Amino acid sequence: MPENLAPQGDAGASAEAPAQSPEIAALNKQWEERFKGLQRVIAEKDGALQTFAQKMEENELAALSPDERFSRQQTKLAAENQSLRAQLEMQELRKEYGKEFDLYSGLLKYGTAKEQLDFAKAFIADLAGKAADPGDVDVPDVDMNNPMRKAGEGVRLPDGSLMNEEIADRLLKASSHR
Repeated sequence: MPENLAPQGDAGASAEAPAQSPEIAALNKQWEERFKGLQRVIAEKDGALQTFAQKMEENELAALSPDERFSRQQTKLAAENQSLRAQLEMQELRKEYGKEFDLYSGLLKYGTAKEQLDFAKAFIADLAGKAADPGDVDVPDVDMNNPMRKAGEGVRLPDGSLMNEEIADRLLKASSHR
């Protein structure tokens, strides 16, 4: 738990904050110290709770026969294995589905249908807002919907040969006399 604590020292908010009055700076420093102390107390209590739970489990196991201990350990390992498999499956689904998975996982956080629908509505509005923001779209120099014309190879005649100048001239002369 100590690795989850806030960084120690004054390098935190005082370096980020703009010029503040001395009273506000003193209050910020006092708040940071209290918050760090609160985090330390929570970490200590969490450690003590984990130690107590481990000792309680050891005492329960001591009262059991070896077969019962083995059975309980197998049950515990099977539950942990199932949990890890479910986490792995969720990670694979996140890779495969992306935004759809974000919606799904968000829906799972809410218990009632109204809360789920409110979340879905906000999620869709957020997606629509991101898609409609013209600042995020990169406009290429070339219009990909109307690419540049390629140099034509010429007109193909029914026999498969290309029309040359001589044939074109004969056709134009024949059509101009009419």
